[in-house]
Amino acid sequence: PDRIPLTDAEFAALNEMMASGKPIVIQNIDDNPRWRPSAPWLDWVRSLAAAPLFDESQLFGVLALFSERRNYFTDVHIELLEGFASQAATASRNARLFEAVSKSQRELRDLSTKIVEAQEEERRRISQELHDGVAQTLTGVIINIELLINEALARGQDPPPPRLREVAALSKQSLQQIRDLSHRLRPAILDELGLESTLHWFTGRFGRWSGIEVDLSTSGAGDH
Repeated sequence: PDRIPLTDAEFAALNEMMASGKPIVIQNIDDNPRWRPSAPWLDWVRSLAAAPLFDESQLFGVLALFSERRNYFTDVHIELLEGFASQAATASRNARLFEAVSKSQRELRDLSTKIVEAQEEERRRISQELHDGVAQTLTGVIINIELLINEALARGQDPPPPRLREVAALSKQSLQQIRDLSHRLRPAILDELGLESTLHWFTGRFGRWSGIEVDLSTSGAGDH
């Protein structure tokens, strides 16, 4: 059975064990029928010994031994019972600590995953704003400067005002820098091609830019 109702004597034994921290030994339950176990399937019991299980100062269980013989338990039995009870309490405490640590580790992993996802989403947002906002505005500036240059050429100003050439060059340089920054934050091809293909693209681009030969080997990266 999952649950065994406790008698008044058993409650008293629990209180006594909590107060003393020592085992309870009943050598002959016939001398005091109140100590007879309340569960019907323990009718055969004639003597019993029980030791408390403590987690620090809190009682969380009882380790009990039963015998069909009267006056069965000796000092050796009680000493062994106390040793087993101490080991059982330690094992139970360690199991709870392990579960608490495992839970904390799972929560830490979940938190780390959420932080990485939040960072990734922030990079995506900033990259998108750079691409759709600043980069497009600069593109518009460059187009207008080139129109001014063409108009100047049409009016016979050849070469056109050097300031326009300088502003156009600076604007194109700024546009390229913003595009590079946007790619570094969150390359669009990461969503299009997946992680592994993006890594190959980046290392190839870095090799061409730096002149350094790069050999990339991936395992288990997949396309996610």
